[in-house]
Amino acid sequence: TALLGASFVCLLPAAIGLHSAQAVSTEQVILSILLAVGMLSPIIKVSRLFMEANELLAGVKRITPIYLAQQPKLNNSQIQVDTKH
Repeated sequence: TALLGASFVCLLPAAIGLHSAQAVSTEQVILSILLAVGMLSPIIKVSRLFMEANELLAGVKRITPIYLAQQPKLNNSQIQVDTKH
């Protein structure tokens, strides 16, 4: 997430340098910056979704053995109690 936010910091100097060299127009610089800023939020949301999915799968892996464990067999035989004291 930090690197995605830093992409704007890298884009701006590159855009200024290309504009200074007259390789791109002002409109292209503005459009590229707007696209970068506009696409940042959805990309961060998708990355968070994948992080949460990984945490969910890890939880399922921890719980699965509990569900798959066999139930203990209960002994239904009568218990005899010695009532002589």
